[in-house]
Amino acid sequence: MVWRDRDWRDEAIAWAERRLAERGRRVSGKAEQIHVVPWSTVLRIPTDRGAVYFKATWPPQRHEAAITEALARWAPDQGTAVLALDRRRGWLLAEDAGPRLREVLAKDRDIRRWHAVLPRYAELQLKTAPHVSELLKLDVPDRRADALAMSYERLLKDRSLMRIGLKEGLSAVQHERLRGMVPQVREWAMAISAAIPATIQHDDLHDGQVFVRDGHYRILDWGDACVSHPFYSLSVILRSTSEHRVHVQAQARRARARARSRRVPGAVHSRRDQNADPRCISGSRAPGLDLACAVVGAGCRKSSTGGEKKRARQRAALTSTFPRSYSFGLTTILGTRDFLSTQVAFAIISVHPGIVSTVVTR
Repeated sequence: MVWRDRDWRDEAIAWAERRLAERGRRVSGKAEQIHVVPWSTVLRIPTDRGAVYFKATWPPQRHEAAITEALARWAPDQGTAVLALDRRRGWLLAEDAGPRLREVLAKDRDIRRWHAVLPRYAELQLKTAPHVSELLKLDVPDRRADALAMSYERLLKDRSLMRIGLKEGLSAVQHERLRGMVPQVREWAMAISAAIPATIQHDDLHDGQVFVRDGHYRILDWGDACVSHPFYSLSVILRSTSEHRVHVQAQARRARARARSRRVPGAVHSRRDQNADPRCISGSRAPGLDLACAVVGAGCRKSSTGGEKKRARQRAALTSTFPRSYSFGLTTILGTRDFLSTQVAFAIISVHPGIVSTVVTR
């Protein structure tokens, strides 16, 4: 992995030091490599005026540096201050944006913080919508509705990718059913395109990508971003918030079990509460996770007896997490059972009369 190579790190740090010197800043300590994954790395560099962060990305995501710099110009109050960038190499040097929302939520467990994050993200999308052509010139992937419809059709024509007839692939019946939906997908794409303009779509917006500083929320890590319909961002957001609710509920159950064991001599903790993986908890104890799986079209279990009533309870539980203006749209989405319909439901609801779009909420 190139990020572990000493010569590469020395070159990256030297580049950052030169860029800082041009701004009259001096490195005051040793750089620390705080994040390493195959597709990117982050270095924390202390300076005489606070820490700065250097990020490098692999070739498929080198547009991230350019996106971050562009968003800082178009919406300076919602991005982080960019100190330098190298578009060719995908290098970015930026100011400290504060701790991640994930660490903040771990302390106060207040999921309502998303009520403040989502309108800011919507404002960012509004400000970015007039700059779609510029984003495309920065090599940001084009995943607008018409492009997605064409990609859907091309994918189904590639029988090798569909693995038709194989254990891990589609059956012939499933493949034929998906092919039969091509006209409907085209129709959906036309409806989506006519409703709300395409804009920046983060495509990985969870609590690890939101940063908090001085009471302001900033969204970073745009490596997976594309130009698409703004509602698609909600799929990851819903999964992130649902998982947070599940973990909080599991922690609360364990706390109650410990309290009971202190009050009742000889009582033991529930093995379910002690050892359960919160991600596997379902039913009335953790409705959000099943909903999140349904929204992204993966991992959903088949409904059992009384499934309709259960889904109604689940929809109510998750929609109560978000501002009132999202509730109708979320209920519509979460009531959708077809896989493909679920994938585009976030965008489709924008054409329904009376629904407030994500990009105009508040």
